[in-house]
Amino acid sequence: CKKVSAKGVCEPVNYNCPGQIVLSGNIEAVEEAVSLAKEAKALKTVMLNVSGPFHSSLMKPAAELMSEEIKKYQFSDPKIFVVTNCDGEITKSAEEIKGKLIKQIDHPVLWEKSLNKMINSGVDTFIEIGPGKVLSGMIKRIDRKLKVFNIENVNSFNYV
Repeated sequence: CKKVSAKGVCEPVNYNCPGQIVLSGNIEAVEEAVSLAKEAKALKTVMLNVSGPFHSSLMKPAAELMSEEIKKYQFSDPKIFVVTNCDGEITKSAEEIKGKLIKQIDHPVLWEKSLNKMINSGVDTFIEIGPGKVLSGMIKRIDRKLKVFNIENVNSFNYV
């Protein structure tokens, strides 16, 4: 990312699992970073079809707007622990959750760290809800011994 900084912002924004990091920023800078990764013999590079530079510093204005908007809502402390993806830590208070919801807008997603925190806290079963199995695949790359289920329709819901 530093090598392409003359073309704009390019930042690692998703630390998903071993071997998978997502970049975000100005399109020209990200495209240049992808070219450099290919030249360096990266196993796989994919340009994702997204509508914005999510989780990057370019999202700071959106985070500031969210900071004002979230003040309108009452949050309660969770009854079970929540692992927040902006720091991979257990979060137990409503106020902390509010702050971390804002933070995740313009800070990287630490998915692998978050999963490891859950695993080390005794979680051994994960259920992905929604179409596709992207998250299930990343979980299996982190630890193949985990039980992972995917619910994307009525049949899979009944199975799980």
